[in-house]
Amino acid sequence: MKYNKLALILALNFLICNAIFGQSSELTSKVCKNLDLNIEDCYLSLVSEKAMPNDPSKSIIVLPKVVEKEFDYFILDSYVLIVESTTGKIISKYFESHKTNNWTSDAIKLESIKIDTAPYMLNKSTRAFGIRVSYSGSSRVNPYSEETLTLFIEKEETIFPVLNKYSVALFNGEWDGVCTGSFKDQEKIVIVAKEKSNGFTNILVKNKITETTNVAEADDCIEKEKIRTVKEVLKYDGKVYKNVL
Repeated sequence: MKYNKLALILALNFLICNAIFGQSSELTSKVCKNLDLNIEDCYLSLVSEKAMPNDPSKSIIVLPKVVEKEFDYFILDSYVLIVESTTGKIISKYFESHKTNNWTSDAIKLESIKIDTAPYMLNKSTRAFGIRVSYSGSSRVNPYSEETLTLFIEKEETIFPVLNKYSVALFNGEWDGVCTGSFKDQEKIVIVAKEKSNGFTNILVKNKITETTNVAEADDCIEKEKIRTVKEVLKYDGKVYKNVL
């Protein structure tokens, strides 16, 4: 079943993250020092860094700062930075408090934070980069996982989001733990379109929706699957991208 495969993947990711917790790269250490942060203040297993593909002398780094932590429960502030790749000198910065960023791990676990450097060309001179944040639920009979995408652009010494915490993958459902139940799996492909709104290209989203129903019949578990694709367009309103039905 899809749920069992998903659970295995998430469990492996969790073990890998725990294994590397406490390690830090040279760049992370330099950036923390430049931010006047102790390396221990950062949740190191969730730190993400990546060279900018169009300018390797610069790197994108995401630093989750621990606000509160107890066992598997934690709350994080978030730093999204563009830095010099060799020195860690901060070129531009975005900070978001835990009060608004939803970087909290409890019953819903924050599994990973990844930098997406796909060529999101919003116009000829503006290239965005993405931050993908993945979550998973802890309930076996009510499985849940989600990945959100935030697109950032840089302007002078500031980084700011133009698409904020947009859900690009969502899986949920309810079953009896044996067979009977239903699940919904949404996988979204984000495509930069040609048309523009307020100076930035529109974003076309193709959402593949798979709905699965399992029914117990005699000694068998019968699975029925329905797949459909829904399209939507996100348009820039001068500040952020919004859905246009």
